[in-house]
Amino acid sequence: MQKTNTTSVSLQRRRKGAAMIMAIIALIICTSISLSMFKTTMLRQQHFVNRQWKLQTELIADSALERAYHQLTNDPKYTGETWTVSVNEERGSAMIQVIDSQQDRYQVKVVARFPSDVVTRAQVTIETEIERKNQ
Repeated sequence: MQKTNTTSVSLQRRRKGAAMIMAIIALIICTSISLSMFKTTMLRQQHFVNRQWKLQTELIADSALERAYHQLTNDPKYTGETWTVSVNEERGSAMIQVIDSQQDRYQVKVVARFPSDVVTRAQVTIETEIERKNQ
């Protein structure tokens, strides 16, 4: 009779050990899934921020071209400038260069960057010809 009792205790310990191993495996699986979901969320957020910066940079570049057009309309000797803008407490910049001018046609290059104060940022370069209209 005593032998049966020892076997029963041994069997209960094995069951508890197996249950503990299953719980640890389930915990590892849940943790892995959670970490994977967190990483995916962070990558999507960074992708969204990069797209937002790229769009803002394109808008700054377009505005810089407009600025160059108006400056050339008012002053045919305008050679360019570095233009700084603030957007939602972040700073962007556009470097405007008048590369070549022939009578009323100007070759203009704009390099826009946003935000200016971080290492990884969006940059857009546009080279175009602007025709100055007589007033």
